[in-house]
Amino acid sequence: MEIVTQEVPLCQVCNHNHHPTQKCPICGHLGGVKVHRGPASSTLHFKTTRYPGKLTGRKGRTFTKNYIIVKMLRYKIKNNIDFSSCNKKHRHDNNNNVQTGNNNNVQTGNNNRIKYDVSQEEEQKDQQGIHIIGLIGSAPVTVLSMFPADQGYVLLENVGILPSHQRKGYSKKMIEQAIKAVKKVNPNTVGFMLDCPAKRDIFEIFKRLGFHPLAEGAQRFNSNNEQVCRMVMNF
Repeated sequence: MEIVTQEVPLCQVCNHNHHPTQKCPICGHLGGVKVHRGPASSTLHFKTTRYPGKLTGRKGRTFTKNYIIVKMLRYKIKNNIDFSSCNKKHRHDNNNNVQTGNNNNVQTGNNNRIKYDVSQEEEQKDQQGIHIIGLIGSAPVTVLSMFPADQGYVLLENVGILPSHQRKGYSKKMIEQAIKAVKKVNPNTVGFMLDCPAKRDIFEIFKRLGFHPLAEGAQRFNSNNEQVCRMVMNF
């Protein structure tokens, strides 16, 4: 039996591949007029969130959509997996329960809503920070969290990019966006500091971004008992 494939035509209005009677999956255009729906799917843009959630009495804690994205990105990047494989796992999981570790329990019900059980200490810390999500179209691919530190510095934590979007220059764009965000909140901020994992490749990445190790007390251990190097970047 011969299989006939139909080629999707190029729209004469927006120059994207879709049928004239269907909504464009990239720019959202439908009909004879192009409608701007935000950054194109190939452009990295950012969203900033601050308050992670609130107490809701008997129902426990609920979190904003942006904060859930932050938590999911942290977990996926740490475990070196992308959202595509995660979503497929969720759809085929009969128990609709996925244990993520680090006191985070991801639960997906029949309505595909995701709930996070986050420790009170972690929630209180995240309330004090600024969280930046990097998106390609509507898909979140990068994350970065910032917290106030001593001597006018801001501490960066959970800086990461999903595996399939690494090596595309997104690290530099993330740092540039972080500088804009902290300068808007506090113009007197003097720079960033972070605890870089003691791995040569990661150290070189932050070095190229303008970070350098502290002369004293650079070697330390994080909460997971992993050796890290304290690095700083002055504006």
